[in-house]
Amino acid sequence: MKKVHIFFILFFIVFLTFGLILFYKSIKEIKEMERETSFKPPSVEEKSKEEYRKEIEFKFKNLKGETFTLNDFKGKIVFLTFWATWCGFCARELPSIQKIYEEYKNRGIEFITISSEDASRVQKYFEFYKYSFPAYIQISPTPDKFRSMGIPTNFILDREGKIILKKEGYFDWASSEGRNYLNSLLGSGLES
Repeated sequence: MKKVHIFFILFFIVFLTFGLILFYKSIKEIKEMERETSFKPPSVEEKSKEEYRKEIEFKFKNLKGETFTLNDFKGKIVFLTFWATWCGFCARELPSIQKIYEEYKNRGIEFITISSEDASRVQKYFEFYKYSFPAYIQISPTPDKFRSMGIPTNFILDREGKIILKKEGYFDWASSEGRNYLNSLLGSGLES
């Protein structure tokens, strides 16, 4: 009987050891993935303001049905997100966008979250999760500059409408890295 107990104890120790090794590896892989997906602002081509604005122009409407273009936000820093109600990574990211919206909406950053879904579906989603940041429905084709491999995809545009950041995939915008980046934009004079 003692041999059976010893066998089970050894088996448990071996099982626990493998579990800890797998756990450590998965944590390490997650950290590496986060490091790989951290954002770095791209260099922006030098073009006239009007040429650049034409390349990124498209139409979207708010949940009240009012139509907008990016030109309507000229002179403001724009935080632009493409997302969908069915997207799991979007569902993970939107609470962090809500947090930064509450913190930065009156500090010089305009928030535009765009879905290509039906307005009533987006409205129900926002009501269920109690999101207060602006939701828009895309009504014209996506310009090449805003195309990506998936969603969520976030862009930050400077006051001239130039893309200064493209971030594909989930990111916790309420993290210190996200807030530090937004604060750096505000501290650089882009907000005035």
